[in-house]
Amino acid sequence: MESTRYTLIQRVKDPKNGHAWTSFVEAYEGYIDAVLLRVGIGRDEAKDLGQEILLKLWKQLPSFDYQPNRGKFRSWHGFVDHHR
Repeated sequence: MESTRYTLIQRVKDPKNGHAWTSFVEAYEGYIDAVLLRVGIGRDEAKDLGQEILLKLWKQLPSFDYQPNRGKFRSWHGFVDHHR
C-alpha cells in the first residue's frame, strides 16, 4: 500500500467531507480486513470488526495530528490499537 497522502488525511479529518471519507475507506478497508484475517479472526467477524474500526477512526481522525516524518499513518496507535 502506498503511503497515505497528506492531503487525504487533512480532508478526512472533516467528518462532513464524504468524498474524502469514501477515498479513505477505499484505501484502508482491504488493509484492515487483511490484518484481521492474518491474526486469525474469522471472515464474518473480521467484516464486523472492520466496520467498528472504521467508525472509531471516523470519530478520532478530527483530532489526529498527522506528521509524516514521524512514521506512516497506519502505524498510528489510534488506527491499530483501538479496535477492541
